[in-house]
Amino acid sequence: MSAPTVTVVAGAEIARYGFPGGHPFGADRHEHFLRELGAQGLSAAVNWSAPRFATDAELASFHTPAYIEFVRERSLAGKGYLDGGDTPAFPGVF
Repeated sequence: MSAPTVTVVAGAEIARYGFPGGHPFGADRHEHFLRELGAQGLSAAVNWSAPRFATDAELASFHTPAYIEFVRERSLAGKGYLDGGDTPAFPGVF
């Protein structure tokens, strides 16, 4: 069997993170995902990694400095949206 090429980030820290108000990225998705991964027999076929905060360089490899600052500000304010209305801002989103 070849080495796994997919990494799954899982743990209590990421399980607590989720968007509010019934958003598809709610905190309940972590447990559902892990349960389905196991039901499909894939748990042993992945690399497991503990959650951690992204570095500034990692964020900047995907987002502009202006957007990173925008998300940081919305997280502090705890309100508004991070896009056109699908992704709510809340305290701790950054």
